[in-house]
Amino acid sequence: MSTLTIQLPDGVASQLRECAAREGVTVDQLLSSAAAEKLSALLTVEHLRKRARHARREGFEKFLASVPDVPPAAGRRVVTVRRQCRAGGVWENTYDKFDPTSPFGGY
Repeated sequence: MSTLTIQLPDGVASQLRECAAREGVTVDQLLSSAAAEKLSALLTVEHLRKRARHARREGFEKFLASVPDVPPAAGRRVVTVRRQCRAGGVWENTYDKFDPTSPFGGY
C-alpha cells in the first residue's frame, strides 16, 4: 500500500466524508474505489486505442458481412450478438439497472 497526501476543497472533502459515512466505508476506501474506477476507464480507452491501431477495415467488413441482417427475437439481441462474435466480449448497457452499491459496481 502507498500513502498519498492530497489537497481538496473543503466542500469536496465534506461531501466525501458524508458519502463515505452513508455508504458505511472509510474516506480512504471511497477514494481508493473511485480512483480504481477512474483508472479502469482511462486504461480501457487506451487499450482500445492500441487495439484499433492494429485493426484492418477489411476484417471489420468481413465480420459485419457474416452477421445476418434480421432483427433478433425480443430480449435476445445481446445473446444473439454475443454468439456471433468470435473475439473479445460483449457488454450490455445496463446503466441504472442495478444498485451501484452492488459488489460488482452496479454499472
